[in-house]
Amino acid sequence: MCTDFTSVVEEEDMTFQIGFSTPEGVLLASDLKNVNLMGFRWGMIAPKIKVHESENLAYCSAGDDFCNVFTETIREEIRKNTLRFVQGEVEDAIMHCVYAAREKESVFCREHTLLSPRRVVPTCIGGTTMLVFRTNGTVTLWTVETSRVVPTIMPVSIGGLAFAGDTSNPAAYFPHRYFDKL
Repeated sequence: MCTDFTSVVEEEDMTFQIGFSTPEGVLLASDLKNVNLMGFRWGMIAPKIKVHESENLAYCSAGDDFCNVFTETIREEIRKNTLRFVQGEVEDAIMHCVYAAREKESVFCREHTLLSPRRVVPTCIGGTTMLVFRTNGTVTLWTVETSRVVPTIMPVSIGGLAFAGDTSNPAAYFPHRYFDKL
């Protein structure tokens, strides 16, 4: 008896990102596939790790388009020199950016729904964004979960790692298996 298992196996859309913080710096790794089952404001293949040397910033996100609104808000604050990297003030500055991005997202949805009243533009809620800041010769890694009612903002300690996206992705095996051996 021969069975065609390809008709039984479903391909799952997945995304996965890893951030390592080491004494030498930070390493980010990501796939290229943007996944959004809602079907709006997304693309199939796109680089997820963005590096802005002049702004001393790199980031990657696993989530919907709100992550892009959030990271653009971070970039605006860096360009205006209002994002402060003083100990204890980073969390407040990032939180301010999350709330400013939520306001931008709300305005975007309201304006685009008015342009096409038959179609309500759904509000994106975000996901997890890993931010890498370089300041005064120090590189730090932060995770920001914007999809929570009260966003979670956490620094990743040196020797620590962070995951974002679908942890059932087979790629999750590698950091668990090899991280302590790096």
